[in-house]
Amino acid sequence: MKRFGKLLRYAVGIYGAVLALWALQDLYRYWRLDAMTTGRVVDANVHERSSSSFEIIAVYDFTFDGKSYRASSSLGKPYQLNSFSAQKVAEELKGSAPAIYFKKKDPEISSLIKAFPYKSMLQAGLILGICLYLWILELQLGKRRVFSKSAYKNAR
Repeated sequence: MKRFGKLLRYAVGIYGAVLALWALQDLYRYWRLDAMTTGRVVDANVHERSSSSFEIIAVYDFTFDGKSYRASSSLGKPYQLNSFSAQKVAEELKGSAPAIYFKKKDPEISSLIKAFPYKSMLQAGLILGICLYLWILELQLGKRRVFSKSAYKNAR
């Protein structure tokens, strides 16, 4: 039973570390887009992810410091459920002038979407909190076990 507890602690710890790294990566992607401008969507294509999931990828142009840039970006989740609605959204997107977020030092890094990663940050915080709780619980129970054994020996 001790082995199972140890394996469980390690599994939760590793899972927590992976989620924390994933959350930090999402946070980095959010923070690196430190500037905003408007641009023009040149083209929008529909990419079939599965039979009921269609992703829209937009190709857009924007200008920064007198230099023009062309990039592509996915509109991200939620994906469209059928090709007709995806085509409709893609057609509406063509020719529009959305906000474009980019990195000032390297404008090649850009995106149409800049959303704070609430979900991944919450998941990482919760699992790391559980790991901390289990670690503190183990320390507390370990102290009680030592006390119980010594009290048992002294009582004899």
